[in-house]
Amino acid sequence: MQQWLDSYKERFGARIIKNKASIARIRAMTKLSEEQARALSLYCRGHNVSPPVEDVPVPTSRKNPSPDELLLQEDYTYNPLTHTYLTYIPGLPKPLVTSEDTHKAIIRAYSNFSGSPATINEISRTFGWPRDWVIKYLRIHGMTHDREPFSTEEIQDRPDEDLIEDALQQRRAVVHKKIEKAKWADIQKDALRWIHFQDSVLRSLQESLNDKFDLQVPVLDVRRPRKPFALVVTPADLHYGKLGVNGGFDRSKARDLLFRTTQELVTWVTLYGTPEKIILSSLGDWFHVDNDDNTTTAGTKQDVDVTFSQILVEGCELMGTYIQMLRQVAPVLVVNVPGNHDYHATTTLGLFLSALYRKEPDVQVQSPIDRQYVVYGQTLMGFTHGKDEKLVSLGPIMASENRQAWGNTQYRVWFLGHTHHETVVDLHGVQVISLPSLTGNDRWHHQMGYVGHRRALAGFVVDRDRGVINSLSIPV
Repeated sequence: MQQWLDSYKERFGARIIKNKASIARIRAMTKLSEEQARALSLYCRGHNVSPPVEDVPVPTSRKNPSPDELLLQEDYTYNPLTHTYLTYIPGLPKPLVTSEDTHKAIIRAYSNFSGSPATINEISRTFGWPRDWVIKYLRIHGMTHDREPFSTEEIQDRPDEDLIEDALQQRRAVVHKKIEKAKWADIQKDALRWIHFQDSVLRSLQESLNDKFDLQVPVLDVRRPRKPFALVVTPADLHYGKLGVNGGFDRSKARDLLFRTTQELVTWVTLYGTPEKIILSSLGDWFHVDNDDNTTTAGTKQDVDVTFSQILVEGCELMGTYIQMLRQVAPVLVVNVPGNHDYHATTTLGLFLSALYRKEPDVQVQSPIDRQYVVYGQTLMGFTHGKDEKLVSLGPIMASENRQAWGNTQYRVWFLGHTHHETVVDLHGVQVISLPSLTGNDRWHHQMGYVGHRRALAGFVVDRDRGVINSLSIPV
């Protein structure tokens, strides 16, 4: 008895242990009786086998299996010792020999289990077979898109738990492949966008940096002030690039209104004397759109008068020219706040201004983040677009984000854009000022009846010791 057990353990033991084969599967694999299969199972797992168990003739050779050890079908033969398939394809002079791994790969590729089965042509290219061989091979082995991704022999020999786990791993691999494919598609899309941005925008901005700005500007001779003060200038929500209704607003009008109202504002302010500094913030939505689709950052379609690339380049140049005008009066601090129309374009504007004035000590540019703060004397000032924050929350937000400055100052004020309306409220000791805009109405605002708001440029005189002491509003 020991001899046949050793022989069968050598031949089938590894498969029995690995696949946790049941008695029924051992019988199908070895052609033993139930009693002999049970004894072999115990022996392979290291248990003692008590006689009497009927002896089994020991095969003389593993290289030449008996017909009982072969899986014989009408059109193919499977040899479990060599793990090969011999497929009898009509028209071929001899059987087509494939390894078990190749056979499994064809089944899994053609199965719809992954959700994207390979076509006959794809299998032909992958495995290097003529197309008619593939068609006949699939038919002979009963391979269809609806079939499970396992061979007949796997289903017979492997435990159900192994098949289930293998199927899950295959599914995970397919999902991972699709995720990686989607990532690569995004990378390619981003690369194309960068190339377009480089060609249509970056080169123009580089030309602006090199050629269009003479950074040496004369400083106006204005009388000295009685007391030090700063000027806050807020050309809020210019929406450069907007196409207004009935020709009421476009890029040209935006530029003219900006410089005309600013010149008048500065004329009034200089009656106080020369400010120590000018704090400039557009409070977001300096640009009307944020991408080549002519939409806001969130994807809302807008009416524009030129392409986004031209809006972005010209808008950056316009801000550079505007700063050149203001720095003739006093040093300028640029508080670059993004809006809901131009979140990404504002980042480009900040990079442009930082590069343009990197060697100019009288111009400072703060990085574009949602909420920014400036301390001047006894006043803590906050700047934000104003779309998302609730008014009653602005005081606690300022105190939380600037604890030290909050404790070291006596006056606190917020400057907001977005609404295009001028309002001032005092909320628990924090002054919240919403600013008017120079922009005109577009088609959507006209249809909705949002008309009649007072268009203006606002400025504020901030005394170093007493906070905001005066506000100016220059109407269109």
